[in-house]
Amino acid sequence: MNQPKHIAYAFQASLKNIALKDIQTMHPFPEGIRESVKFKSILASVEEIGVIEPLAVYEENGKYLLLDGHLRLLALQELGIDTVVCLLSTDDEGFTYNRQINRLSPIQEYRMISRAISKGIPREKIAKTLNINLSGIESKLNLLNDITPEVAAKLADKHLAQDTFRILRKMKPIRQMEAADMMIAANKFTKSYAEMILVASSQEDLVDHAQKKKKHSDSLEKLSLLEQEMDRLKEDYTRTEKEISDTNLSLIVAGGYLKRLLDNSAVKEFISLYYADILTALDTVSQQLQQAPMSLEKE
Repeated sequence: MNQPKHIAYAFQASLKNIALKDIQTMHPFPEGIRESVKFKSILASVEEIGVIEPLAVYEENGKYLLLDGHLRLLALQELGIDTVVCLLSTDDEGFTYNRQINRLSPIQEYRMISRAISKGIPREKIAKTLNINLSGIESKLNLLNDITPEVAAKLADKHLAQDTFRILRKMKPIRQMEAADMMIAANKFTKSYAEMILVASSQEDLVDHAQKKKKHSDSLEKLSLLEQEMDRLKEDYTRTEKEISDTNLSLIVAGGYLKRLLDNSAVKEFISLYYADILTALDTVSQQLQQAPMSLEKE
């Protein structure tokens, strides 16, 4: 695949099959993790249908630092599997990567299920693995019905409720794209925010069956919803602004403390002798912490 030179890609274009013995984790697995409900669910999923979402790794000195997929890796080890398909990161973003990725978005989950079905895996088996009933599988497979592909691409990694997609279906393609842009700009993907956009839409922007009948009540309804949403947005903004300030201060303190530790030759020598496997990770985290406050200030 030809990639435009002016775009910095986060991952290489092709996947790579990597031996598990060559993949290094950034931290040891917590005690008791094998007994957790989450791990048992992932273990059952990997055993039933394999790893559908690749692990994310960063190549360094012939080894691969695991950025995302620790529980999947542990499940593969438990099952005695030797290799796994991985995404190759172009940068070591271990510090920030795992803070941003917590779970599959609805669209990612839809694509995962679709790929599993295309491989011939029965829907009953997928439902059992995901611990949902067959109607839940059908609902997930119908997620993007009447959703324009451009909108699906924009919202691919966003966590929207299924009701939000139901509201988007009431809009024509152009209005769907406008709604997606508004949700992304506001970083709000709730049902109430989507309803506000729907109510504020003109008749021409809606599909026939969704066009509002009570035209005289539209203005009052729009105003009420807009006022409620604006109040919520103001509260969210104030709370987020405070959280960013607190986080910035914590990063400055943590970064300075870790840097002083690593600048201490005795401490660094001790770590290199007894904990050599984490020294590189600590250096990386220290550098990230030093850069984080500057990034926040620029924003």
